[in-house]
Amino acid sequence: MQAQSQVPEKINNIIAYIRYCERMADVAKQYENDYKQKKQQIENRKNNMRKYLTEYMVSHDTQKIDTGLNKLSLRSSKSLSIDSVEDIPDSLKMTEIVTKPDTAQIKHLLMQGEKINGASLIESTSITMR
Repeated sequence: MQAQSQVPEKINNIIAYIRYCERMADVAKQYENDYKQKKQQIENRKNNMRKYLTEYMVSHDTQKIDTGLNKLSLRSSKSLSIDSVEDIPDSLKMTEIVTKPDTAQIKHLLMQGEKINGASLIESTSITMR
């Protein structure tokens, strides 16, 4: 067993280690925040470059570009926008734990030309890189 005289020293060492761990956790949290911010900056740069390439291809009426190293092609797609869930007919809603619009069915009907209150198709252009 340890002598009683060593107990205060042992306690002081444990407390010092706890404080060290707290400081290290704070440093790790700061690194985490820095990396999250850096990740967001990189994602923004990537998205801006994709947007730039897309706008370039659209403005030059170019559907495909083959650089030898990369191939770019434009594709159009339609995405569904639910403006008001309440305005969508109940027959086009799916019920799980909560009621939500049946987006696949709504998109299908809108693409067939039907008008549905509370929903519309949004056309967008994106780029595919291989």
